[in-house]
Amino acid sequence: MGKRTITFIFFATTICFSCRTYVSGNGSKHRQFLPTKDRAAISDIDTNSFIKLPFNLNDYCNKVAYKNGKRVIETIEGTDLSTIANTKGRYYVYFWNPVCPAARIDIHKMDSLSKKGENVIMISMRSNYDIISNKLDKTSFAQYPCYVLEAEKYTDLLLVRKIRFTKEACESCYEQYKDDLAVADYLLVENGSITPIMYNDTTNSSILKN
Repeated sequence: MGKRTITFIFFATTICFSCRTYVSGNGSKHRQFLPTKDRAAISDIDTNSFIKLPFNLNDYCNKVAYKNGKRVIETIEGTDLSTIANTKGRYYVYFWNPVCPAARIDIHKMDSLSKKGENVIMISMRSNYDIISNKLDKTSFAQYPCYVLEAEKYTDLLLVRKIRFTKEACESCYEQYKDDLAVADYLLVENGSITPIMYNDTTNSSILKN
């Protein structure tokens, strides 16, 4: 086998294992080369500054941001949204990437919504606890726990993590949108139902663009 052949096989194999195929709601497929991963180690949590707990809606309702002087980090799962759906009121569940420069814009618009009295749960798709806390502690979200999705539950691929979380929360949502859930603006939880709001949904997403 020649050197060029070996090199070609190496790169072909690398590309194959570095791609992720997504299926859209209309059945079409597209690939993402080198999908973004959460590279923060779960074991890296600073136990002197943070305390990690499972999701508890009462902590949100009672505005429990600290316990024993430590910033509360709560891991949230798709099944936890059923707890929210079974309560009165409306909740906006928003996914964000704390290390993305555009996160500043996301935080600002969701903070504005929160200050209007709406229930907003910001879920970080990464586990960079110090960055999450620093960015949210300058907003109205400073009074709530920080919420995260983590690799030990959903994989380290960010978009896949979001898709699996939403599918777990709402199987019918996945049946309708498939992997398009990766680009949903947010999830609207209200009156016992969970609805993905896509970016081009002018009826609902407009509230985030004002």
